[in-house]
Amino acid sequence: ANNADEIITLVQTVDTMVTDMQTREQTWMGDLAKRNQLVQQLSQNLHAQAASFETTLNSVDMAVCLFEANGKVVQVNQKFSATLGIGIEKLKEMGLLPISTELRKLVSDPDALMGIAEEIFRKPSLARSTTIRLKDNSGNLRIYCSPILGDLSSLIGIVIAAGEGTDASVVDRLKSEF
Repeated sequence: ANNADEIITLVQTVDTMVTDMQTREQTWMGDLAKRNQLVQQLSQNLHAQAASFETTLNSVDMAVCLFEANGKVVQVNQKFSATLGIGIEKLKEMGLLPISTELRKLVSDPDALMGIAEEIFRKPSLARSTTIRLKDNSGNLRIYCSPILGDLSSLIGIVIAAGEGTDASVVDRLKSEF
């Protein structure tokens, strides 16, 4: 009878452990689903804000492109489209790296530009700016990149502005309006 009691106790212990593991797994899966839902909601909010933000973007006298954290284009203004000579809809299908490749064609030091693009990709939470001479010697292209941070300082997007008079204050104003 003693062995039977031990087996029953063992079975109950194993059963309790399995139930506990299943509960933890369900909680974990639930947390993951909640997190995915939250990320999706953030992305939808970003796109909704970007649509109403378009008018402001087009009124600024500099080329501006707004990216999601993953490098996908959320919004781009007419000036950015004109600078690259690529239509807005086409630009929206491109990502950060293909757009960087297009920008390379405009500047005299494409490697410096790609260096900045890679830095942004590696540490997107830091704002950066650089000035690169245009290939046709008509002036300089000043590029300013700034992160858009959400709750808990999580990166939700990146603003890239380019133009002769591009400075941090204009981009910061755009970011706060957004």
